[in-house]
Amino acid sequence: FDLASTPAGEMHKVKNPDQLQDLLSKTAGTVSCLLFIDAPARPPAGQSWPRHIHSASTMVKELAQRFGEAHFMRVLSGTCGDCLSRFGVPSTGFMPVISLMCDGKEEARWQQQALSETIWVPVQIGG
Repeated sequence: FDLASTPAGEMHKVKNPDQLQDLLSKTAGTVSCLLFIDAPARPPAGQSWPRHIHSASTMVKELAQRFGEAHFMRVLSGTCGDCLSRFGVPSTGFMPVISLMCDGKEEARWQQQALSETIWVPVQIGG
């Protein structure tokens, strides 16, 4: 990426499996980052997302702003049904997972650690 000429991007909040498929179809030849969170569509009434979920979403939004040519998406199990399992992301009890894809192929995956919102560890793809 040439950061000097890269326009600011945005993180797409995926609302349904069709939208995810449409966004993924536009990633041919590019880099994409998917943030998977095993969480309902919205936090409980009157509450905010837990701090680690908010932190993960903020991090991906900031990456999108910095690397605008890539595609950034947030996928919640509560809005996309079986999308997490389709990508081999296990139910993690709210622990966010980030998948880095290049030209539609997953290249790396990290999971946020339960005791620290700033520590992400690599995990085996598909496992």
